[in-house]
Amino acid sequence: MNLSLKVLAAGMLLLMLPVHSWADDPNTKIKVSGAKNVTVLLNEGVLYASPNTFELGKKWDVSEEKNKIYVKLKSGAGRQESVQIPSKIISGKPYVDFGYFAGQSGITYKYDEKHKKITLKKESRDSGKKEEKKSRQVIIWDPEHEFSTSSIKDAGKDNAIIISPTWGSYKDVSQNDFVPDLVYLKGIKDNGFNVLPLIHNDFDIPGTSAFMHDSKMQEKLISRIDAISEVYDLGGYNIDFENMKQEDKNLYTDLIKKLSGAMHEQGKMVTVDVTVYNEWSPTWSLCYDRENLAKAADYLVIMGYDETPGNSTVPGSVASYSWLDDSIKVLKKSVPGEKMILGLPLYTRVWVNESGRWKSRVLTLKYTDQFISRHKLRPVWNDEEKQYTSSWKEKGTAYKTWLEDAKSLEDKMSLVGKYGLGGTAFWRYGFEAENTFSELLNVKENQEKNGKIDIDNFSLHDYLAEKKQKLQEMQEQ
Repeated sequence: MNLSLKVLAAGMLLLMLPVHSWADDPNTKIKVSGAKNVTVLLNEGVLYASPNTFELGKKWDVSEEKNKIYVKLKSGAGRQESVQIPSKIISGKPYVDFGYFAGQSGITYKYDEKHKKITLKKESRDSGKKEEKKSRQVIIWDPEHEFSTSSIKDAGKDNAIIISPTWGSYKDVSQNDFVPDLVYLKGIKDNGFNVLPLIHNDFDIPGTSAFMHDSKMQEKLISRIDAISEVYDLGGYNIDFENMKQEDKNLYTDLIKKLSGAMHEQGKMVTVDVTVYNEWSPTWSLCYDRENLAKAADYLVIMGYDETPGNSTVPGSVASYSWLDDSIKVLKKSVPGEKMILGLPLYTRVWVNESGRWKSRVLTLKYTDQFISRHKLRPVWNDEEKQYTSSWKEKGTAYKTWLEDAKSLEDKMSLVGKYGLGGTAFWRYGFEAENTFSELLNVKENQEKNGKIDIDNFSLHDYLAEKKQKLQEMQEQ
């Protein structure tokens, strides 16, 4: 056999060998110092540990049941709870994301990446340096769990960003098989944002009333979500109970007191969503004792929208400035400004007169530019409501709308500074235009007072400003 044939044969032999004999092992075993009989692996850039590792902090007992990993701990409510955590099968065995869960289990560690060595310590991370509290809270509700940190950019520099994914009703999260989406949580927390999942009541009057009169169910809920918040390192919860009996309002306040007590022991937050005050609405407004709710919770989140509900027969704004201004004045009589977070809409409604009856359709900021262009609108600025408005006809059908854009939202955000409120909330993620959050969250509170608003990148504002100028020129002529 000549040399070239020998080289060819050797090459073919190499190709026939098992891949793992010459390729890099995707699972790198990490040398562990400070503990025995535990295994830590580096898999796809993530540190994973054998489940028994998390017992080193003396806070959790760990068990495997039917290929699922559970940690058992005592909640702040004093009950024993079992919380499932995700695991990954590596080489036929379950491993748990070490970097995410180590701190909660009471373990601190030092990782030497160069030498692939980890040193474990059995002490609570609570002994570490506390984060500096930022003055302005910003809640972004994310019901579809779609949040991407790229949509905020540098907005977290001066704001305490809170993402609030909808987790379901109190019935849903009370179940033992409830498991949060770890990938979603990591994506948010790795960027320094906080997570306060939203828990609602299905807006079910009789079901909620039964729950309010069942102390055992309440204790189970509080214990359950208290344990989940500790295991998954949540910032707390956003409670959104609506459509309740007016006579149950004291029971609801008691529930929030008990929940806040458990959360505050962990240093976590409770925010409560409430409507503006409306003396004619017993189940949507008079069902809240706002004064005592504010004393129990960290913040009341004022749902500053649906001034004109979607089922109204008379068209109007979703959230005019004057309506919000008046509503906050009323609320401040019983709730300190710093305890209120102003919730604002990233949507409006287009009103259509069909057969003499007005009906509405939702229009989000995301599609507002397209809508204006498609219908060739010429919106006019209403300085009292601080919104662009438009009325027009198409094929004999009458339309009206009160638009939301960066300018109208910034005007409303100025109320935070005017009344010394605790922050802002937005309903909801997915409704925004491309630059909405980055621009709104970098607005200085006093910019609005002098009309000096830097929103050069917001195309809708530029478009409408140009239209307004042309209208003024036409009127002058």
